[in-house]
Amino acid sequence: MSKPRRNRNRAAEEAESLASPAGAIQLALFVLALVCYGYFYQAGGWNQNCRFDLTRALVENHSFRIDPYHDNTGDKALRESHYYCEKAPLVSFLGAPAHAAGRLVIGAEATDRQLNGAAYAATLTAVSLPSALGVVIFFRLVVAMGLGLVAATWSSVAWSLGTMAFPYSTSLYGHQVCAVLLLLSAHLLFGAATNLEKRGRARMLVAGAALGLAFAAEYAGALGIGCLLVYAIFSLPEKRSLLWLGLGAAITLAPLLAYHAIAFGSPFSLAYRYSIHRVRHAGVFMGIGLPSPRALYGILFSEYRGLFVSAPWLLTAAPGLWALLRRDRTRAIAVMAAGVCGSYVWLNSSIPDWRAGWGFGPRFIIASLPFWALLAAGCWAPIRRSVGIKRRWLTGGLLAAVVVSVAMMLVATAVGPEVPGTVLMPFREYLAPKFATGLLATNTQSIDSLRPGTTSAAWNWGQIAGLTGLWSLVPLFGATLPLFEFLRRRVGWGNCRHGS
Repeated sequence: MSKPRRNRNRAAEEAESLASPAGAIQLALFVLALVCYGYFYQAGGWNQNCRFDLTRALVENHSFRIDPYHDNTGDKALRESHYYCEKAPLVSFLGAPAHAAGRLVIGAEATDRQLNGAAYAATLTAVSLPSALGVVIFFRLVVAMGLGLVAATWSSVAWSLGTMAFPYSTSLYGHQVCAVLLLLSAHLLFGAATNLEKRGRARMLVAGAALGLAFAAEYAGALGIGCLLVYAIFSLPEKRSLLWLGLGAAITLAPLLAYHAIAFGSPFSLAYRYSIHRVRHAGVFMGIGLPSPRALYGILFSEYRGLFVSAPWLLTAAPGLWALLRRDRTRAIAVMAAGVCGSYVWLNSSIPDWRAGWGFGPRFIIASLPFWALLAAGCWAPIRRSVGIKRRWLTGGLLAAVVVSVAMMLVATAVGPEVPGTVLMPFREYLAPKFATGLLATNTQSIDSLRPGTTSAAWNWGQIAGLTGLWSLVPLFGATLPLFEFLRRRVGWGNCRHGS
């Protein structure tokens, strides 16, 4: 038996031995994420309203035109005197079944409160649920990479709750859905490339379908798709698998192209071509051009939109990348993940509207965050190999960075991620002060209004139950702390046998 085959068989045996006790861990991670995501409703905004307008048009008018609703958003496309959603349509399509079911209950004439309830149901099914499933996919990929249950568990928690994945899994955006679909394809391709899984046609069809859907969720998903295709070309042992990968992508791209043809006159005309914002028409694709040093600093290190300010644990992606590159088994996927991260940094640092409107972080990077987390997971193996006080300090430092990141994301999610663009230090000047005084769910813009109103349209389930201020988060802590304790007891922090 050749050495490469022996290595692949050993990798498969290791992955199988790790996977045996992991079913309960995966379930706990899924429930933890879904409870956290589903606990909050962020109400409206131009982006969310535009997507929900398309959902309403599909269900209520059986049309792609959002003419009856377009007055509630500035994010729209105009073609031949008709208005359309300027975003990729998948999230709107995914939310349609929930809205159709809601219409059977509330009837055709919905009040503003009922309409926001319908938008919550659409968000829960179209964004929150896929995002929670994505946490399980991420966990399984880290285990398959041979990084252990400790790395798989806590990096899953860190990505899902310690990055912008948390707040944007509670709002009707497409970034998280795109991230999950890219991650699914990466997981399937890695299994095929390393012989950990059978390279069946079905696997490649699903991987390709996920790539096509990623583009339908966010047009910027093309950047991640390109990196994954390069990875597939150079990593798949059987090149004919690429045909099935392409067929899977074609199957899911066909409905998207049909939508483009009907709404925008050509299968290859993106919605942004007709956006009422001229900035969308700049550059080669979505306004992409040469990166700006100012924007690059702004999206990574500034208090205004800095990725590492709001999620400091992601700084470990750099040493994690180095650790993964030193392993034959993970070298190729590490290069791919670094490419995905780099491509989205390029996107966000080069487009004219790099600030991405209201918010607290680099929103256009969200689809790449699971790949940042994948690189950061590479840090756990070197930490496990260290001994004595060095191991304790390294483990403590990494966990402290994760805890700080999760706390900051909880603050942003509880108060509301839509921070006015004029606030230069979102956490220091806006989010933390409001959180400290119990001003939660502060968004006053309804899913059907163009501008903020006078009363909050957002809420969390504690508030629905009658609790106010910080007390409204008590049910969330009550539901999630037992899950955290279960995970701690099952895998520990780095010393248990499953993580070593």
